[in-house]
Amino acid sequence: MGYFTQHFKSDEEGEDSGDGTFLKGKHFDGKGLELKFVSMEAVEANNPAYGANEADFLYKESLLQKGKTFRYTFMTDKGEKIYDTKSGGFFIGMKNADPSLGDKLHISRTGTGISTRYNVEIL
Repeated sequence: MGYFTQHFKSDEEGEDSGDGTFLKGKHFDGKGLELKFVSMEAVEANNPAYGANEADFLYKESLLQKGKTFRYTFMTDKGEKIYDTKSGGFFIGMKNADPSLGDKLHISRTGTGISTRYNVEIL
C-alpha cells in the first residue's frame, strides 16, 4: 500500500464519510443526519481561508468576526461530531429551529452555492 493510500482517505473512508470527528456540509445532503445538539460557539477558524470575511453574511450582520467560524457540537451513537462553518444558511436553520441543549435534531441540506438551504427539525 502506497503512502497516499495510507495517509489520504477517499470520500468513502475516514473523515469524509462522517466517521471522523468533523462533519462537512455534504454529510447533510440527501436523507440528512440525526444528531443531539450539544453546543455552539464562535472559534478561530483552523484555516484562515475558512474564517469569516467581509463578503460573508454572518460577518456583515456582526454575528462573526473576521477569521472566526461557528463550531456546532453534536453527539451521535458514534460519539462527538463537530461542524465548523461560517454558513449563513446553517445558522438561520439552527436559529429558526431554536434547539435547546440536548435536543435531538434532523438536519438536511438542499441546493448549492447561494441556493443552499438547511432544514433543521427538532425531533
